[in-house]
Amino acid sequence: MMKYNKLKDGMRRKLWRQYTAVLKTKVVLEVLKNEKIRAEIATEYKVLPQSINSWKKIFLENAEIAMDPSKTVKKYKEEKAELRSKEKRNTKLIGKLTIEKEWVAEKLESLDSINKLE
Repeated sequence: MMKYNKLKDGMRRKLWRQYTAVLKTKVVLEVLKNEKIRAEIATEYKVLPQSINSWKKIFLENAEIAMDPSKTVKKYKEEKAELRSKEKRNTKLIGKLTIEKEWVAEKLESLDSINKLE
């Protein structure tokens, strides 16, 4: 039975099934074994053959991560350090701009009060 989501205008739209990474990996490993044809695997797991093709492509493109996790961790740590550095720089800039804004506001206020006296 197909599940639908009712929209405001009374129309219905099909809800797409989302698959876990565990299931996707299981399906791809099954395909890589070459014991069954893709259509059989798709039927068995109730997924589209196109989805299996997409998952297999993603799996193979990212296989090096599994084989060299230290490289991935190093890259992650480098990106994290760079983001922290940018965050510190932006925080300092925000502080500086806030001080300048307050200084300008005070100067405008003092000029306004001088103009009112004249």
